[in-house]
Amino acid sequence: MPHTFRVNPDPRYTRHTAAWLPMLALTLAVTGCATTSVPSESSLPATESPVALPAPVAPPAAVQAEPASPSAISEDIDPELWYQLLVAEFASRRNQPQLAATNMLDAARQTAEPALARRATTLAIVAGNETGALDAAKLWTEVAPADNDAHQVLGTMYLALGDIDNAHGELTYLLNDPSGTRQNNLRQITGVLGRERNRANALELMRRLVDDRPDDVAAQLAYANLALRADNVTLARTILDALLLGADLDGDIALTYVAVLQREGNP
Repeated sequence: MPHTFRVNPDPRYTRHTAAWLPMLALTLAVTGCATTSVPSESSLPATESPVALPAPVAPPAAVQAEPASPSAISEDIDPELWYQLLVAEFASRRNQPQLAATNMLDAARQTAEPALARRATTLAIVAGNETGALDAAKLWTEVAPADNDAHQVLGTMYLALGDIDNAHGELTYLLNDPSGTRQNNLRQITGVLGRERNRANALELMRRLVDDRPDDVAAQLAYANLALRADNVTLARTILDALLLGADLDGDIALTYVAVLQREGNP
């Protein structure tokens, strides 16, 4: 049975919690994975060292960064900090994710270590603590500003909360990431938006991203495909009609246009 949000409720966000947990668990675990179940603490690697992270099954291609090693974190480490890390990891193995998340986030704040911030984010999500998860994800982006995973998770959180302005900032970073190709960046963005249950918010965020780059044909086409995916055929047709006024009809545009015509009931 999936965890529910019951720890440290924030009245601004409570109404969004039904959609939050499956989406964030999915984002942290794998981009595009079919399951939306929340990872249990028992699913974490049993041989994991006190500060190691469970590696995503298939992290975004542009990231592929290894978690920080225990030796890297342990240099000149304070004994009290080691104690916090041990408490966090033992608590995570004994089905006490809230205690684990609190201690891990404190340790991450003291060390500014990206691996700990990421781990704290995961534990807070498993605990159902939306406030702690948001705080941990913000810290993760602060201490690892070039980590696409951090921006994707934080952007997904903001989107699930209906905070489109802040979600726009995080996904803009992903879209402009120079380490990936434009096509891969767009695929990552549409993957995040396609999993959002509030289709209107997802489409509004995509509209803003597209408006930022009006001459980007690939972004316009991705917007049309997202509209189709959200069953908004009228919007998809409008986007494509406008796109064809200034772009040549290539194969990808033609395929999307055919899909629109079929959804409209045209042979």
